[in-house]
Amino acid sequence: MTARATVLGVLLAALPAHADDTKPWAEGISVEVQDRANELFAAANELFAKQDLANAVVQYRAALALWDHPRIRFNLAVTLIQLDRILEADEALTAALRFRELPFKDKPELYREAMTYRKLLDARTGVVAVSCTQAGATVSLDGTRWFTCPGTEQRRVLAGEHLVVGELTDHLTLSQPTFVS
Repeated sequence: MTARATVLGVLLAALPAHADDTKPWAEGISVEVQDRANELFAAANELFAKQDLANAVVQYRAALALWDHPRIRFNLAVTLIQLDRILEADEALTAALRFRELPFKDKPELYREAMTYRKLLDARTGVVAVSCTQAGATVSLDGTRWFTCPGTEQRRVLAGEHLVVGELTDHLTLSQPTFVS
């Protein structure tokens, strides 16, 4: 069996039908809303199986708008990885793992797969952290305004070279290349 076929087989597993009503991700979510989210989740899995990944992402996000279930987040993350949308995948996988292995208790192989993806994403991403005390200065990251000082911020980025720029009227601009690995 190919690696892709293995991933497809795992992804097409449905959510437990109301078996997790007492879990933290189900609090305040009615059975009717869970059912609708499950329908959208199943439709997204079908799109994934057909390699219609962009539309699968749309369906996973629609399901998540109704019910923020970790296994929906996991499937979204895998789909985003397939699309090479690494930062979005990292965010989705982080959210999928917020309860660690609990959402995957009935399918421990899914949790192991999620942890493998975690390692993959960790190797392709990193964090840029910046602190600044000069009131009114602005900090940009890779040409996009990030925050106004004073403050400390951090942002997940793709591994590689990035440029942090600090600017303040009537002061010299500070440009700091940084490499994230």
